[in-house]
Amino acid sequence: MKKIIVGISGASGIDYARILVRELYRKDYIIYLVITGPGKIVMEKEADLKLMGNVQEQERQLKNFFEIPLKEDRCFVLLENEDIAASVASGSFKVEAMVVIPCSMATVSSIARGSSQDLLERAADVMIKEGRRLIVVPRETPLSRIHLENLLQLSRVGVTVLPAMPAFYHKPCSIEDLVKFVSGRVLEHLGLEHNLYQPWSPEPDKGGRGRESSFKIGILQLTSHLDDTVEGFKEGISVLKNTEFIYDYRNVEGRVPQLAAEAEGLVNRGMDLIFACTTPSAKFAAGAVGGKGTPVVFTPVLDPVKVGLVASWESSENNLTGVSGLVSSEQKLIRFKELYPGLRKLVIVYEGENPNAAIELEYVLKAAARMRLGVQAVEVSGVEELKALAKKKFYAGTGFFVPVSPLVEQNISLLIEQARDQKLPLMAPNEGAVKQGALLGLVASHYDLGVEAGKMAAEILLGKDPSDIPIGRPEQPDLMINLTAAMNLKLDIPAHILEQASVIY
Repeated sequence: MKKIIVGISGASGIDYARILVRELYRKDYIIYLVITGPGKIVMEKEADLKLMGNVQEQERQLKNFFEIPLKEDRCFVLLENEDIAASVASGSFKVEAMVVIPCSMATVSSIARGSSQDLLERAADVMIKEGRRLIVVPRETPLSRIHLENLLQLSRVGVTVLPAMPAFYHKPCSIEDLVKFVSGRVLEHLGLEHNLYQPWSPEPDKGGRGRESSFKIGILQLTSHLDDTVEGFKEGISVLKNTEFIYDYRNVEGRVPQLAAEAEGLVNRGMDLIFACTTPSAKFAAGAVGGKGTPVVFTPVLDPVKVGLVASWESSENNLTGVSGLVSSEQKLIRFKELYPGLRKLVIVYEGENPNAAIELEYVLKAAARMRLGVQAVEVSGVEELKALAKKKFYAGTGFFVPVSPLVEQNISLLIEQARDQKLPLMAPNEGAVKQGALLGLVASHYDLGVEAGKMAAEILLGKDPSDIPIGRPEQPDLMINLTAAMNLKLDIPAHILEQASVIY
């Protein structure tokens, strides 16, 4: 795979970089990205993208911005601009080319003088001294004599100066079309083919311009831990062929009050549709769109009717629809009893102040009654109550059941240890708990939920009313089994059940 360096400095025009990096990834390049301090300021101003956390967390944010799968670790590397000892600072590290896009006049001046004060400048200096391809995309107007002389100096030493000057012969219909023209010209000077715009031809295009459909999609996200849902959504909506999706990704990383401003921002930027990931995101998105008609597709909301998002499971009676993340409680308990035939009583440990836990508890109690299982509901509001519960003894035939409860999930090791010591089964709400030692889980795949939500979004963009799309439910949740826990319980799990499991630890 070929390697390329992309530098982003503090000039206006971050979308030029967005399109270029996206296309380079699609052409199987390994991209080494360097962003200057002023470049990050411009990124926040123009794309509402504020890089936070360590390098790995920033990479996650940038992958979403550039539409690169989060699981992709080989083809995208973020380098700190202060790390002057990084690989790209050495001429012995072979790369095909480097592009600085957009390129500020301050960066043009530094490269022209060979100052090498930071990684971007040093990498550019290396490209020049090694005789490799360097392209700068300056974005400034008007140009002073100093600017022109610096650009001339770069041109004299072999640097390609490709100003961000869009053309109009391809009949652009949007700002995005103008951006794609400039990014396409960069790709051409890298020797790469593309279909970002229709090239010049003196002959009239009798067959039409062949322009793809284009939609602006807002993504309102509560936390990066659910970004596999976002990837699934993008996969699902891709059923619309010959269509370009321009994503505006807003992630508040758990800061729920900030969702209001981000939702308003998406509406004000004229999104064609908003994908809201989690119940809080869906509520704020619904509040922001109000009577403006922007459709909202959500997941993984447990019960959208009970939380007031929609009128019924059959029809929202508004401009919302989506996919519930609630796996049937009866289905869960049937699986529990299959693996642990001696199950007679459930000890349900839940976080009383969590609305989703209360919703699932209601369903579990009804399912347990139908299956004639005894129930002991244990409400907890802090870690100390969980520790106190861990000291209690329970009889054989008892099984622990944990609904969606963040507090309990974050301290699940206490229940896992208790279940192991007392040789009792534990049904957990997520894969991480099963991996740690819970006997089983029946969990809706966030990726699959996103896929189904994406397909709904595609229907809406084709003209279907959201209220005509019933709320979806998880059809094939993932069965997860921990064999070590099963051995501790002296359970012999039938082969046909193991074959049905998605994950076995």
